[in-house]
Amino acid sequence: MKRTTTRAFVLPVRPQPCRSRSVQGCFGSAAGAHGSVLPVAQDAQPKSLPRLAGGGAGLEFRGRRHFLIAIIALLACLVSLSPAWAKKPILTRPSAPPAYTLQAADPGKLPQREPNACQEPGNELAPTLVLIPPGQFLMGSPASEAERIATEGPQHWVSITKPFAISRCEITRGQFRRFVQEEHYQTVAEKTGGCYVYDAKTKAWKQDKQAFWDKPGFPQDDTHPVVCVAWQDAQAYAVWLSRRTGAAYRLPTEAEWEYAARAGTVTPYYWGEDAEQSCRFANLGDAELTKLDGDARNAKCSDGFMYTAPVASFRPNHFGLYDMLGNAWEWVADCWHDSYQGAPTDGSAWGGAADCNRGVRGGSWDGLPQYLRSAIRNWFRPGGAYDFRGFRLARAL
Repeated sequence: MKRTTTRAFVLPVRPQPCRSRSVQGCFGSAAGAHGSVLPVAQDAQPKSLPRLAGGGAGLEFRGRRHFLIAIIALLACLVSLSPAWAKKPILTRPSAPPAYTLQAADPGKLPQREPNACQEPGNELAPTLVLIPPGQFLMGSPASEAERIATEGPQHWVSITKPFAISRCEITRGQFRRFVQEEHYQTVAEKTGGCYVYDAKTKAWKQDKQAFWDKPGFPQDDTHPVVCVAWQDAQAYAVWLSRRTGAAYRLPTEAEWEYAARAGTVTPYYWGEDAEQSCRFANLGDAELTKLDGDARNAKCSDGFMYTAPVASFRPNHFGLYDMLGNAWEWVADCWHDSYQGAPTDGSAWGGAADCNRGVRGGSWDGLPQYLRSAIRNWFRPGGAYDFRGFRLARAL
């Protein structure tokens, strides 16, 4: 696979209206700032019918005339309200940006990085989880977004009606190692001739018989995200972890992933609109990588890493999630579809044939800045293992 194929491979979320809060919008002041603090669910503004004058539980009628007048007034009120009930859809697509947004696009307001965010004391087995509140968001990217790709549309409203949990960090090589050792598991790459790694000389990916999840062809330790794992490997890990812990772990759906990645923002990146700020918040194809591949399209800044970075090396988004953009593409549960035409609007996984190609989200350490947008999406064969692709898990509550 040529690198350009991988790179050539989505926008705004619209949160529900929120009641005034003192800091950081609807999600509260400490969303993700500490492992024990969970985001606050958004409250939908309640809808109510106009109350009849009088203030009591009923109306006092004096005579038939008053009774008829009251009936006529009540019918007139209902007639005036019925068109709004009949015509207002649950999910709408606005022609203009919403009048309200969460104050989440300012980089200065993002939660600070916690060096030990992925290590929950006393829990060496299951990944640290973050509770994601329910809400609505606009999935995909508008035609006006720079570097937009056609597969990122049409934009559509998605309603996440129930809270769910998602791992704060990408699954690490150390976590995956425990699974491999306990199950004596052999990954797809080990069975099929190795992982696909990037060859800087030919500027293409090639299958390397010596490259696997624990030696992807570049320096790593157990704090880095596991890569060189196929979709089937991620599924096998989720099944094992569910059995070991008694909780139902799974890959997130594509809608859940984007909702979590945006964390209430309506900008291309959760840190704002400026792609030039990417190196401050994500591990991507940067000046460090240019030293290796000479690709002038890489970001001009330096994020400090040529390949993968230890998880949680950069600041999290407003949900307290790390590396949602960059570091490693992440598998999702859905089958791949070339557009969102007909996509589910309830946050569920979009199915297809049993052997369908599977979606990945978020970009990676080799990605150009435009391929780290919250709406960017791509696909791969479920059996394909590459040195830039990993995963994180979700859990139903």
